[in-house]
Amino acid sequence: MTRHNRILLRLKNLAEDIDPTANARVVSAIFVAGKEIAIGVNISKSHPFQGQYSKHPEAILLHAEISAIRNALKRIDKEDLERATIYVARAKYASPAKSHMVAGLARPC
Repeated sequence: MTRHNRILLRLKNLAEDIDPTANARVVSAIFVAGKEIAIGVNISKSHPFQGQYSKHPEAILLHAEISAIRNALKRIDKEDLERATIYVARAKYASPAKSHMVAGLARPC
């Protein structure tokens, strides 16, 4: 298993633990020079930080990618963030029976 796949599997496993009422169970991580800097998760409540950048008033829930960037900027500066790699993973149920979760497609928002 490649390093990238290990990271995505770890994030998918974290996503499984997100609030089950969330519309999407998404986790994002920021890496700089191979070192994990920050993690972010979807939050199903509106957030003023997301509201600053949203084009649609109904889309002001804090996304995992934005949360990870916000958390990373507490530890690194913008120049380091420009060299960062962002990973995004989503967990979803494999069937309507909701017996187990699998990795789902997720693109950075």
